[in-house]
Amino acid sequence: MLNWTVFKIMEQATLQTLLYHRFSERDARLLDYFFTHHATDTNISYQEIDLTRTEKDELILLGYQERVLIPVKTTTSSAWEDRIIDFDIGRTYVIPPVVREIPVVFSKKGYFCLESLLKQLFPELAPEEVKKLYHLLDTIMTHSTGFKFETGLLKLFYDKLTLQHDLHDTIDLFVINGIISPCPQKSLITGLSWYEISPAMFWGLPGTAFIL
Repeated sequence: MLNWTVFKIMEQATLQTLLYHRFSERDARLLDYFFTHHATDTNISYQEIDLTRTEKDELILLGYQERVLIPVKTTTSSAWEDRIIDFDIGRTYVIPPVVREIPVVFSKKGYFCLESLLKQLFPELAPEEVKKLYHLLDTIMTHSTGFKFETGLLKLFYDKLTLQHDLHDTIDLFVINGIISPCPQKSLITGLSWYEISPAMFWGLPGTAFIL
């Protein structure tokens, strides 16, 4: 299991504090702008980002790397890895539901809390059901490699829990809310079904910087 108590040293801190602790000063400033001005939006357009052209491009690239800002333009599927990054005026970007809840959790908890994030996302579910989803996500994060995991591994841990949703519905729940996304290219190469986890889900842990 992952040690989510690590960043309790930042209890009653702000999201801004976490960003500057985790990222370079320039990247933290760009993400701070994003969460201050756009994180409650479901999507934004290129021209709505009130930064210089260079800063806009840097924010879009960084946001995509961290999976907090997903380009709408795609090639063959809705998977994150198939989205096309460009910087044309008029381009739009989706902000996943889970990302929109990060500032809300910080305002309530004062630190990054994955379980609270899931509670915010799934208010219709019973607390015990959310806790099971948290344990499932925490476990696959623990066993992921490069933020990716194979569904056979997910099923192994899923079968140990008594969840309200079946495995397919659970995966859909995570995908729709921007927690995970299919990896069509890796799946095609290996013949197995792979998914990637949003790097933002690891923000409460040190030493998990995203590598493309």
